[in-house]
Amino acid sequence: MDDAVISLPFEPEPSVLSVWRYHYVPTLVVMTCVFALIMSMLYVAYHYGLIRIRVYPQIPVIVFHNGSHVPYNTEKCCICLHCFIDGDELSSLPPCRHVFHRRCIAPYLALASTCPYCRGVISFGDD
Repeated sequence: MDDAVISLPFEPEPSVLSVWRYHYVPTLVVMTCVFALIMSMLYVAYHYGLIRIRVYPQIPVIVFHNGSHVPYNTEKCCICLHCFIDGDELSSLPPCRHVFHRRCIAPYLALASTCPYCRGVISFGDD
């Protein structure tokens, strides 16, 4: 007798094991990797960043007005590259005094403790 392939008129139901193997395991692996990545980012933000409650409020805030004096005669933020307009809240980083939008510098300081323009270490004299 010939070894003939028998074809069925319907698709058989996948077994529970194949559903587990091809759907749930990869999903669990991806979720575990994403969780590990988020936790490592939070660790870096807490231990190396400056957006901690005790440091971020110490950064001076300047409200920009046309004609007001901004250190280094800066006209735009080097993070977002938008020009400063009336009413913008700016942050001047110590000791270099480079100026950025406050909304731009906050996420940056969560991951770094240096000025994004000159890479100088941000300090307040009591650190």
